[in-house]
This record gives sequence, structure tokens and C-alpha cells, in this order.
Amino acid sequence: MNRNRKLFFILALVSLLFGCMKPAGLPEQAASETPVMEEQTKEKNIASEVKPEELKEGDRFIVVNQRDQRVITSVKSGTAFAGALVHGSGQALTYIPESSLIFSYEYAGSGQFRMKGENGWLTVGETSDALTFASDVSSAGKWEAEPDGTVLCVNESGGGGMEKRYLFLSAYEHQFAVKALPESDPDRYKMAVYRLADDYVPSADDGSGYRLPVFETSDIHGYFAYTENDIREYRLARLAGMIEDARRRTGRERDDTVVLVDDGDLFQGNTLSNLLNGFPVLEAAEAMRYDAVTIGNHEFDWGIDTIIDRDATLADVGNTPNPVPVVMSNLYENGERTSLAKDYIILEKTAIDHEGKELPVKIGVLGFSKNYGSSIENKWFKDLGFEIREEYDRMKELGRKLKETEGCDAVILLSHTDVTDMIGLVDKESDIDLILGGHSHVADFGLSEYGISYVQPIGNCEGMGYAELIFDPDESGKTVFRRTAEPYVISNTEAETAVTESGKSTEYLDPEIKRISDAAFDALHVVLSMEIGKITENVLIDEYIAGSGNRSCTAGNWYADIYIRAYDADVAVVNAHGLRKVFLIPEGEKERVITVSDVREMFPFNTPICSYELTYEELLTVFQYAMTTDGVSLMGRMAGMDCYFEGKTINALVKDGETIYAHGKWYNGHGKDKVRLATNQFVATSNRNKDGMDNPLVAWFDTDRLIRNDEVDVEAAIRVLEEESVRTGGYLHIDTSAHFLEGDYTPPEDSR
Repeated sequence: MNRNRKLFFILALVSLLFGCMKPAGLPEQAASETPVMEEQTKEKNIASEVKPEELKEGDRFIVVNQRDQRVITSVKSGTAFAGALVHGSGQALTYIPESSLIFSYEYAGSGQFRMKGENGWLTVGETSDALTFASDVSSAGKWEAEPDGTVLCVNESGGGGMEKRYLFLSAYEHQFAVKALPESDPDRYKMAVYRLADDYVPSADDGSGYRLPVFETSDIHGYFAYTENDIREYRLARLAGMIEDARRRTGRERDDTVVLVDDGDLFQGNTLSNLLNGFPVLEAAEAMRYDAVTIGNHEFDWGIDTIIDRDATLADVGNTPNPVPVVMSNLYENGERTSLAKDYIILEKTAIDHEGKELPVKIGVLGFSKNYGSSIENKWFKDLGFEIREEYDRMKELGRKLKETEGCDAVILLSHTDVTDMIGLVDKESDIDLILGGHSHVADFGLSEYGISYVQPIGNCEGMGYAELIFDPDESGKTVFRRTAEPYVISNTEAETAVTESGKSTEYLDPEIKRISDAAFDALHVVLSMEIGKITENVLIDEYIAGSGNRSCTAGNWYADIYIRAYDADVAVVNAHGLRKVFLIPEGEKERVITVSDVREMFPFNTPICSYELTYEELLTVFQYAMTTDGVSLMGRMAGMDCYFEGKTINALVKDGETIYAHGKWYNGHGKDKVRLATNQFVATSNRNKDGMDNPLVAWFDTDRLIRNDEVDVEAAIRVLEEESVRTGGYLHIDTSAHFLEGDYTPPEDSR
């Protein structure tokens, strides 16, 4: 009865709906849509890259991240600024999303300039790094460009007087902000300025057509609700409230006026879901009446039969059948298409125009994902006969079948795959009208180079995707698909999902989903509030320790250190993508409490810790694998010793200040000495070899080198942290040193 993931899916929906949930077709919503690329561009260059000093007073321009080719875009849910994909050669653009922020250049003197948009001058918040608009020129942000193309905010107002506050795009959320970033990592914030052609006019939608809203959640991971510092966040209840508003736009509640889908990884992650075996998520998914869900890699973590029934629906809630259908056309079991999922489903829906007139439409929802099997422990996937076949021709055939044989008016692709990977695989020959992605937890949306709209929300129910399918009847009354209105992502914030001390929330919360959430809160209140100790350092995942070549972070150090202490090991390696929790010291405070719930969210997978006894020569082989393309992810974090490297070459191993190995030489006979390595069973049994090198831990797993794997990580973590707290008077140590060290190494013996 492992059902945690579905609730997570619902949470993600709540986020997206906040900004999307005005009734489809209303003029104020329609005006924000992007036209089909061919209508807008005809492959004409509409913007060209220039240096900021080449701009003249009043020139219109946009700012694009050079690496990802994403333009600053206004997110409709509020004040956030995300990045939407532009198209072109890199020096000239042929497509700009309609929601892109277009600025007017204002020279501010001394090589500085202001960016004026419709809502004011782009600047930085007084108390954060978030971008905002200043309403008057006296508080407007002043910007300048450095010779290498970086753009930074230079004035004190909104910037706190800090220097080198660069405009950058967060790779994780695809959101723009200003931050004091290290100059050693320029690709994260190098921006390019593109001047718009004089005749460029952003197209506006006249609001015509019959519109069907599509809501997508993805990677909810059990975060249907969340609590921290005694604040209850009803993430999914907020989302469900917005969906219900959409269903009532004709004056009565109807399921046929919206499409609601989830893109996988519903259950596993949040303590509320994990400790209740996913039951609240299943209950919420049924209550919200999802039209379809697809299967993510974490649906396998507890055994997929515990959360999906063999009739290709979600597992039943008690004695009540759960009718939510599951679609995935390329999941095989023992060589045959699995009974756990259908290839597709067909939905009978109703599109509505701005006057309230209705048009019946037929929507196909096709499930298909790239092969994510390497992200699943073998015992739950490969060993049970599961495989994912990347049958792209079959995907196209099924899309064509839905259009030509089944008579669908539009086809949605539901894929637990990073949408940036999928959009290049769905071309003009595919009968796909909207691509919905997931898996990477990266918020993204836009129009592919083939003119197909796509969207993907952030994970943990912190965002939701939204789009509108637009139809027209032809002269004979037949329904004709016109296009997909520009999709976008809506963010969920604590301010929007939390209930205040007075018991009131700032947003409408669906009462049934709130009831489900409260039942989970109440059932686990004691566990959620149980304190283990306190930390005095931030625990971060995506902020790397200087000198590590983006290989060390405080979260990775803490995870690895826990593994070492759990099994009395010498060194530990950690999966970079297995780091799940960030802990920040509250503003104005010097410490933060860590609870049992926090630790369970750090280690949500209940994976055994594995301890190997190796020689240092064998450990060097492990680190050599960690330098490969796959190893960087699978063994991307480490503690217990220092490993110096350049590129993919290991220069030295140093343990407690003593040189073990350097530049091909073993010191003091250490090569044959024994050393104990700890990791988790996922890392120990996952073999990925893009560079032609196998993970050596896999071959050693069934040998006497594996000396222990009898305790799951979360229980071991609670044990060792409680022991540490008793020993230190309640404080937990966070290692802030880099252990993967980029650069050369000179042994002290050789330097004398």
C-alpha cells in the first residue's frame, strides 16, 4: 500500500493553477498567449545580438541567457521571472515568446543603463535577490555589462551595496534572479542583449476560439502537504481549489471542461506520504479526479504493484476502486507490454469560447518516456523483468492512430522525461500538439523549433504546468484544432499555501484535500515535531564549495559523513541526484533545529547502506569511475579523504593529511592497504558506462568485498545523529570543506 507519490502530484498542480486558473478564453488571459511560430516569424530575424554600449536611448531589447538561450519572461502567477526558450542562430533570433520582457534602453551615465518595461524599471528586491519592478526612476536598478558579457546590478538601492551582483538564470528552476556568484562559474550568468528589429510587433491573441485548459502536475514526491517550523502548508489543497474553480466556470461543477494529468513520481519523498505508505496521495488523486497519470522512476521504489493495479489504474483506496487511469506505451514486463499501463486514453471534453458557447472535443493522452531504468534499483525493476524501450517510431504511430483512426482533435504527450530532451524527439511528423514533461524537477515552458508547445513544472508540488488547447468549428461543424496557447508554469509559495495562526489562509483551499492533509498531519504530529539536534551551517545542494570543480557541497558532505559513521567506514561516495533536502538557517538566527521528519526527507528511499573493504588500489578505480560522465552523477559527492583531479584524471589521494597516492606513485606501500568505503545500494548496483568504464562496485557487490548492507540509510542516519547530539550537547556538525579538489597536488615529501 505504498501510495505516497500521488499526493505529491496533486501538490504540483496547485502551484501551476494559481496563475492559470482564470476561465479559459477570458480576454485578459487570452491576451498573453504566444502565436504559432510560423505566424510570428516566417524564419525572419526579429532580434540581433548587440553589446549594451551599442544600444541607443529608447531602443527595445531583450536579455537572454547565453548558455540556455532563455529570455527573461514574466510568469503570470505573480512576481517571478522565468526563462522561456528563444530560437535562432545565437546571434539573431527568429522566435521570441510573447510573454518575454521587452525593455526600453535608458542610459544612466558612467557606462550604466536602466531597463524599462511595461511595469516599471527592472531592479532587485530590498531584502532578497529576486527581481522586481521599481515604480519610479529614483529607485530603478542600474546595470552594466562586463567585457565578457556578464550583466550585473551596480546600484545600492535594492542591492544592499553588494558588488558583483550578477543577473543569472537558475539552472534548476529556470528562474531569473540577481546573485553574488563566483566568477569561476560564469556560464550560469552570462547574458546576451538582443536588440529588436524596428518592425517587430509582438502578436496579441484576440481571445477567439474554443478553449480547453490543461493542468499538469509532476514529481510531487508526496508533498501534497508540508510542515516546517510549525507552519502547515497545504500545497495540493491550493492547487485543487484552483482546478475546482476551472471546473465551475459554466456555473456548475463539471469534469469535462478541464484536462488534469500527472507526469510521474507522485508518492515517494515527503515524510507525510512515506510513513503513511502513500495512502493520502492515492486518496487525494481520486478526489481530484485526474484524467490520467504516467509512471515515473520512483513509482518502482516500493514495488510498483503496491501503487498501481493490474487494470492500469492507481491502487484502490480501501475498498473503493480508484478509477484514475495509468498510461505509458513503452513499459515492458518480461518482454511483453505491461498490464500496469495503457498506451493511451481518449477523453471526451468540452471547449468553451469567451461567450460561453461550447464545443465537444476529443483528446488523446499518450504516455511515452525515455528510458529511466538506470535510476531505479535493479531489485524493483530489471530483476523483475521490467524494461523501457525507446520506440520513437511507435510513439509516432500511436499519435497518428489517435488522430486518424480514433478521431482525436488534439493529442497530448505525457512523458516522465525532461521536456528539453523530449522536444527534439517530437518533430513535424508527429501528431503531437502539446508535450508535458517531468523527471528533472526543472520548471520550463515554450515552443519547440518544430512549433509544438511544451511545459514542465518544478517538483515537490512547488509548481504546476498550464496550457490551453484552442479549437474552431469549420463550415461543416467539424472540430478543428487551431493551436496551443502559450503554456506557462505557476509557482506555489508558503505565503499562498500556509494557514495562519488565526486558522485562515490567503488562498482558497479545497476542503476535501485539506481534510486529507490534516488527517496526515494529525497522524504524524509526534514524529514530525521530534527534535534530533541543531545545525549552525546551511546545508546546501546546488551551491558548491570553492575549489571543488562543482563536486562538493555541504549537503553531500553531510550525507557522506553519516554513511561513514553509520558503518565505521573511512570514506563514502554519494549520488549527486540523491541529495533531497536543503536546510537554511533562518534569517537573523544562528542555528536551526533538525527533526526526525527532516532526516526522513533527507533519506526518503529506505535504501540499505553498503560497506566495501577494498585496497587503496581498488578505491582508486572507484574514484576513476567517479570521473566519468556517469560517475560524476552517481558518485558526485564524497567525504572522508581528499581526491585531487584535473578533467578526468586523478592526481592524488590524501587521507588525514597523509599522501596515499600522487601522480602514479603509491606512498609508503598504501596501495595494498585496506580501506572501507560506504555508499548506498543504489550506487552499488547501478552500472552506467557511457564512457566505456563500468561501475566497479557492481562487480564487487556479490563478492567478499561487500562486508555489510544490513541497515537502511534513514534508520542509520537517525541513529548516528541522535548519538552525536547526545555527545555534543545537541549540536550536529556540518563539514564545509571540499573533498573533491580540482587542481594539481604536490606531496609534501617532494616539495622539500
